[in-house]
Amino acid sequence: MLLCGLIVPLFGGRPVFVMILSQSLAIISTPVILILMIILLNRKEIMSRYRATWKENIIYGITFLFTVIVSIVVIVEIIQS
Repeated sequence: MLLCGLIVPLFGGRPVFVMILSQSLAIISTPVILILMIILLNRKEIMSRYRATWKENIIYGITFLFTVIVSIVVIVEIIQS
């Protein structure tokens, strides 16, 4: 990230725009990464005895819903601005 921040001005780019763009991509990718982690945590052949319990899955589900809601709100704000 630091390297991108140093290189962008050299090619005439706008550093603030690149920072906003990178944060927007993080907003979109976070729910996807989280759901993939939940899937992996629940695979018995991968996690064996360390597999997620139903209580942990409830917490993971709430966390996933929260990240999706935050992502939707931020994407709507970006589109409206």
